[in-house]
Amino acid sequence: MSIDAENRIAASTPGEAFFLLVGQPNPQVVFQVRERSAVIKYFGDTGVEVRSGLFLPGPVSVAVVVVAFRVGQYIKNEYATWWNYHQEGCADIFREMTAQDFLSFHFYGDNGKRDRTFVALNPLKEFFVKAIDTVLKMPSWDENDFISACMKLCSCYPTLPALWDCMPQVSSGG
Repeated sequence: MSIDAENRIAASTPGEAFFLLVGQPNPQVVFQVRERSAVIKYFGDTGVEVRSGLFLPGPVSVAVVVVAFRVGQYIKNEYATWWNYHQEGCADIFREMTAQDFLSFHFYGDNGKRDRTFVALNPLKEFFVKAIDTVLKMPSWDENDFISACMKLCSCYPTLPALWDCMPQVSSGG
């Protein structure tokens, strides 16, 4: 794990998730989650469900891509990542998501160490092809516009389960 990723995990609060591109010469997009160790242990014998959505919350023309995933055998825990195509390096990450076959989800517990990893087939390839096509037809936006669009989206879906329920199911298991 890179120093940046370690620092990001250390600075995160339980329940926070993010994505990053790792590895050379064949980079992969991975998801990292900071969670309480007790919650990670309680996941049980489960896989990962993955959903995605492209939102245009307006009024400024901004596309917010959300990739959400859910784990847990008895109690489901949802996590969401927010994708800004125009953030530095994200265009490459979007393209990678159209090609990679598997997704890795790494859960880091209270001590900052990886407690559990889930691997699932990548059901999002076609979604990211369409998302890239949509974004390239739009005028570019800046980080402030993206943050405003995310806040508007959060006001429409104030909880992760509400956001999860509005996205079409693209995968189960993993």
